[in-house]
Amino acid sequence: MRHIATLLISLSVLLNGCFGGSDDDPQTLAEQWNTPDKQWTETELKQLSKGQNLYKATCAGCHLASGEGQLTIGAPALKGNHLLTGDLQQAIDTVRNGRGTMPAFDNALTDDKLAAIMSYVSNAWGNSRGDIVQTEGFAH
Repeated sequence: MRHIATLLISLSVLLNGCFGGSDDDPQTLAEQWNTPDKQWTETELKQLSKGQNLYKATCAGCHLASGEGQLTIGAPALKGNHLLTGDLQQAIDTVRNGRGTMPAFDNALTDDKLAAIMSYVSNAWGNSRGDIVQTEGFAH
């Protein structure tokens, strides 16, 4: 049963990755991300965009583009997830090593890509970390 779940997860990740688009126009990114309380720099906006594109290609197949997750396959909601607004080490460890039905991505994601994804998910869907995740703080 676990092999079937892993196969379905992998297939959904691959298919979702084929349809992800990108718009790195600074004005468009600013309109998407800036709020009265937070004005992102152009470099930060590019990191958020990179994270969003990587998320679409790597994570949204299970956790959905909306971040609402799919508990039926063991993919929890990332929207409003307390692991993404505080110390991110547990979330980073989960992505690297896997947990439950989630496969490990340690060999598939560089620290830079993982930081981009973490920057995105910790600031999307109402998660308001308010900063960009740096790789210097990653423990291995």
